[in-house]
Amino acid sequence: MSAPGKIVVIGGGLAGITAAIALSEVGADVTLAEARPRLGGATTSFSRGGLMVDNGQHVFLRCCVAYRGLLARLGMTGAVSLQDRFDVTVLAPGGRAQLRRTALPGPLHMGQALMGYRFLSRAQRLRVARAALAMAALNPAKPELDRQRLGDFLAAHGQDERTRRLLWDLFTVSALNVNGDDANLSLAATVVKTALLGARDAADIGVPSVPLGVLHGQAAGALLARLGAQVRLSAKVAAVEVRPGGPGPRFRVRLGGRRGGDGPPDRTAPDGAALDGAALDGAGLDGAGLDGAGLDGAGEVIEADGVVLAVPSAVAARLAPAGAVSTGAVSTGTVSTGTVSTGTAGEPTATGNGQRARDLRPARHPAALRGGGRLAGAVGVRPDRPVGAAVGAVPRGVAVGGRRLCGRPGAGVAGAVPARHGGSVPGRA
Repeated sequence: MSAPGKIVVIGGGLAGITAAIALSEVGADVTLAEARPRLGGATTSFSRGGLMVDNGQHVFLRCCVAYRGLLARLGMTGAVSLQDRFDVTVLAPGGRAQLRRTALPGPLHMGQALMGYRFLSRAQRLRVARAALAMAALNPAKPELDRQRLGDFLAAHGQDERTRRLLWDLFTVSALNVNGDDANLSLAATVVKTALLGARDAADIGVPSVPLGVLHGQAAGALLARLGAQVRLSAKVAAVEVRPGGPGPRFRVRLGGRRGGDGPPDRTAPDGAALDGAALDGAGLDGAGLDGAGLDGAGEVIEADGVVLAVPSAVAARLAPAGAVSTGAVSTGTVSTGTVSTGTAGEPTATGNGQRARDLRPARHPAALRGGGRLAGAVGVRPDRPVGAAVGAVPRGVAVGGRRLCGRPGAGVAGAVPARHGGSVPGRA
C-alpha cells in the first residue's frame, strides 16, 4: 500500500481536526489550514467581564459515539461528564417541568416522562406518542425525506404549534441548529430515532467541565503538534486547483492570506467582545506545530496529493475544482488521498444548518463531515447540577448554575446575565 502522501485539510473545526488526526496517524504529511486564528470552528470560548463564555456545542449525548471518540483521541474524556440517566428540567413561562427517563428499554423509557409533561394537555401527549411511532417507521435514507420539512410532517401527524415549540423543538433545534419546523425531515428523524426511540441511555446528556476552546482547540493543537502535522492559522483558502496530468501532486491549494483578505485576523467574539487569545489560539502550547505564516500568505500555493474539505457545504461547493463532482473526483464517504474528500468514516452527516448538503453529493449521501453540525442554543450547565433546557420566550438568555451562558452562533450574549441555579433570564428579542 502506497504512503498517503501530502494532504491538506481545509477547515479547523471538529471535522477538520478529526480528519487531520486520522490522516496523521496513518503516516500522511498533513497541513491543516484554518481561516480563523484558532482551532475549534464553531465551538469556541471567549472571556467577558471575567466570565468565560462558550459558543457552540454546549452539550452532547451518549449516542454521539464519533464525537466521544474524538474526545478520547484528544485525551479529554476526563474533561466532560455524562448523566447516569437522561434528566432535564424544562423552563418556560408559567413554570417548569421535568423530563427523566426510566430504566425500561427504549422506546418505553421515555413514556413516563411524556405522560407527565405538564406543558402539554393529555390529548396533546397522546398525539405526540402517535407522531413518534410514525417517525419511528421512517427510513432516513430515503431520498424523498430529504426534501421534506419536519414541521410539515409533524403538523400532518397532529402536532400543533404549542406541541412543536414546547416539546419537539427541545431536541431538534439544539441538535440541528435550525428552526424546528424548517429542519430537514431525514436528519430530524435520525436524531429522534437514535436519541429518543433507540437505546434507553442514548439521550443521556454530557457536558464539559472546561471551556470549549480548551476542550477542542487547544487539545487538538497539542495532539496535532505531537503527530507532526502543520497547522496554519488565519490561513483562508481561496481556491483548490487540479494540476495538469503528469507526475507529482494532483492539487494546488491557493491561500488568500488574512481572513477575508482585508484586515487582521478576527479576534472578536460573536458580540464584539475580545477573545482570550491565551486560551484559544495555542499560546499555551508553545506554538508547537502552529504556523502563523498564513497571516501573510496571500497567494501562497501548497501542493498536495489529496485535499479534505472540512467546511460547510456552500464553502465546499465554491472551493471544489470545476468538474470535480461530475468526474467522480469528490469522495463523500472516506478520508482518502488523491481526491477532494468531503466526508469521514463513511458516516452520512449533517451540515451546520440542520439541512443536508446538496451541492457536493451523489444521491442519498451528504457532502459534509461529522462535526459540521453543532448543538448551538443549548443551555450551559454546571456538570454537577441537573441540566436545564429553555423553551418559549427564554432560549437565548438562560444560565443554569451561573457558569455558562447560552446563545446561537453569531448571537450576542451582551444582554444575557448569570442566574441562580434553576432560574431564568428573559431572552433577547
